Amino acid sequence: MLGASIVSTFKNDAGYQVFSVSRQQRQNEKNNFTVDLTNDNELFRKLRMINPQIIVHCAAQVNVNACETEKEYCFNLHVNATNNLVNYESVRTFIYVSTDAVFDGQRGNYTESDPVNPLNYYAFTKLKGEEVVVQANKVYAIIRTNLIGFKVPVQNSLFEWTFKSLKAGVPIKGFENVLFNPFYCPVLAQRLLELLRINFVSGIYHFGSADAISKFEFLQKIAQAFNFPEALITPEKLINNAGSAVRPLNTTLNTEKIRSIGLMMPTMEQNVNLLIKDFEQSVAYGK
Repeated sequence: MLGASIVSTFKNDAGYQVFSVSRQQRQNEKNNFTVDLTNDNELFRKLRMINPQIIVHCAAQVNVNACETEKEYCFNLHVNATNNLVNYESVRTFIYVSTDAVFDGQRGNYTESDPVNPLNYYAFTKLKGEEVVVQANKVYAIIRTNLIGFKVPVQNSLFEWTFKSLKAGVPIKGFENVLFNPFYCPVLAQRLLELLRINFVSGIYHFGSADAISKFEFLQKIAQAFNFPEALITPEKLINNAGSAVRPLNTTLNTEKIRSIGLMMPTMEQNVNLLIKDFEQSVAYGK
């Protein structure tokens, strides 16, 4: 979701020549390369063709349970590929999109200097990717965030799963004890463009909505936006069980640092409203 938003946003800026990388060929997209980032030879072959000065690295295995069972692939993608990308000789500036899940979720409102404590392998490897970026001799920004958005055609992100379920009249459950302050993908893409326009100091930056919300409340907002019956949504508490990845409960991020350098963080309401508006105007709506 984020990669497509970044490509679209940066292509509209005359200051950049944009090359996109994806696992599948994207139809009618200029300068798109099909690359498996975990294949070193293939990756370096494409890097030599592009010789990028700036890389925005947002590829990840976001299926947290799959990360527990496919650890080698997860490590190769989040750590080894990151190492290859950030240390490529032509790269001058590196943006690494990380996750709020590097925190254990015990209290929330985390600042960039708070101790990290990843609870699952996904978060552990994303944190290792952060460490690789810090060790490289490049200008860098590590972006910790939690993303909402949609793809075309519709797939299985939190928003998409909720929309498809409620549209079909399927009852769903939402975690009332899981708190986050997510960011809509196109808004984050725009903020990254703004970040690269200023003389930012290399470091970690938290990007998130100005206010927090529970997963249950987020599902309610979707139901309200599309006039779906809210009775289809039942609140429940997340209880981490053996056999699946452990998930933190409160990963809300403090965004004071990024706001202090002039980047505005929209409210949760603004993020959701823009998401709904874009979705209704997309070819994915109604499918």
